[in-house]
Amino acid sequence: MVREKQSKISLVEKRTKRQSMMKKNENCENETSQTKILIKRRFIPRIHVMREIRFYQHSTELLLPKSPFQRLVRELINNVQSNKNEPMVQLTTQSLVTLQEISENYLWDLFHDANLCALHANRVTVGPKDIQLAMRLRKRALK
Repeated sequence: MVREKQSKISLVEKRTKRQSMMKKNENCENETSQTKILIKRRFIPRIHVMREIRFYQHSTELLLPKSPFQRLVRELINNVQSNKNEPMVQLTTQSLVTLQEISENYLWDLFHDANLCALHANRVTVGPKDIQLAMRLRKRALK
């Protein structure tokens, strides 16, 4: 689906809405003088998303949780191990952190390339075909 811009409400309409809300609140306050009614403020759409994006852009911590990533790596190593009689491969914490940083960097680059593919197709949302195209372009660049 393609997103479209919403029509803007004129300033006059906003002003009249605000004035009517104030009149309603005054009437309610007159009826119940002891209790005040608070108006629930509605946030502008996309504000929360933009705050979250800024937060993650400024942070330096890892985005994937450490313990699930560690379990995944250990499970993959067990699956690759040919002889089950061999002792289990032991990894240091520093090696796991390094693997996690490398994998997050790879995923970040992949999503960045996929986002560029989506923008090139005049779309906002990244889809599976954008990720597949980015991976195909990377394979050609390596050859």
